[in-house]
Amino acid sequence: MKILDRHVDYDCDEPYISKENLIQQLIAHIGEIKLDEKLLTTQLKEEIERFHSLRGEVLHQEFLAGNLNQFDYPQKIPLDRDTAKEYLLHVLKAGSAEDRIQIMSAIKTKSILHNKQLTIKT
Repeated sequence: MKILDRHVDYDCDEPYISKENLIQQLIAHIGEIKLDEKLLTTQLKEEIERFHSLRGEVLHQEFLAGNLNQFDYPQKIPLDRDTAKEYLLHVLKAGSAEDRIQIMSAIKTKSILHNKQLTIKT
């Protein structure tokens, strides 16, 4: 399942569902979803490295002035389930379409979208 902006697939018989509605349903099922914690750890590390690069190249003076806090890598590798879920939720809520597509690869659970309703297969 990809979470994209509006896309028409003429071969699909299912009605259109907004990405906001789909994300809301996915978040509601977050407790039932199995995650690839190793993949999420890799993705979170890449995001932290981008942050460090931004801070170092663009916000360096702000950091030196004490206006930015130190930010470290996750202590547990791979991420524990709670941290992995929090990261997934963050990306679903605030990430770009590309970020959401990438994060969906860390969801191991099969799901079905039928009549605008998301069902998690257990």
